[in-house]
Amino acid sequence: MLELLRRYVQNKKVLLLGYGWEGKSTLRLLEKAGGFAELAIADQASLSGGELEDITVYTGNDYQSCLERYDVIFKSPGIVLEHPDASLLSRVTSQTELFLERYRDQVIGVTGTKGKSTTATLLFHALMQSGRPCVLAGNIGIPAFDTLSQMTEHTTVVYELSCHQLEYTRVSPHIALFLNLFEEHLDHYITMERYAAAKRRIYRYQAAGDCLICRADCTPDSYPGRLITFAQQGKADIRYDSDGFEWDGRRYDLPAGETSLLGEHNVA
Repeated sequence: MLELLRRYVQNKKVLLLGYGWEGKSTLRLLEKAGGFAELAIADQASLSGGELEDITVYTGNDYQSCLERYDVIFKSPGIVLEHPDASLLSRVTSQTELFLERYRDQVIGVTGTKGKSTTATLLFHALMQSGRPCVLAGNIGIPAFDTLSQMTEHTTVVYELSCHQLEYTRVSPHIALFLNLFEEHLDHYITMERYAAAKRRIYRYQAAGDCLICRADCTPDSYPGRLITFAQQGKADIRYDSDGFEWDGRRYDLPAGETSLLGEHNVA
């Protein structure tokens, strides 16, 4: 990961847009990787701390006025780009995108309006109990870069992905789990189509050999059913409901009454 990051920022002016838990995690790894020509941070809130002593900092309401000065911009989740034109977007990346570029074949990505954290935690617990090397990361509150010390070629990553982490990401995980889509975050996205487009990126860049898992009741006239029409030919498509799932033309039913989970949504 350090080698990939170093190649990505070599001799470039780098800006961290947002300095929350993910921005701080990105700063730590960038400083380990080195190679950049300049490093700066922009955040609307005022910033302080010894780690910022030799770093250019932009704050206040016009904190995004500096974006044109930088070659690579690591955007934190939740930061709304004021002027997302093509020139800017070509320079925007994120911790999520770089992590997926390096480890996508080992990642199970989980998204949906509701149930992301519950599903990701249950999946992580099941994998750990089975003896599989596994880490939990992402929107659950664990920056992906903070898991690097645990990563081997055999480690599975359960990655909870919010719409904000997916919004400008151009890499999809090997396994994408799409739970549901309800009307939310429209203060940011304005329309459901734009919100859906952000969520769709969890499988938009998948290819043959990858896997998309979604609810069986998806239809072309509903969300997320309308998203599923973008699935790539040759990719596995697994549909599930509260009683089991369908895969490769076969139905697999779950044993009745053998779960302590409360609520049909948790069973699903």
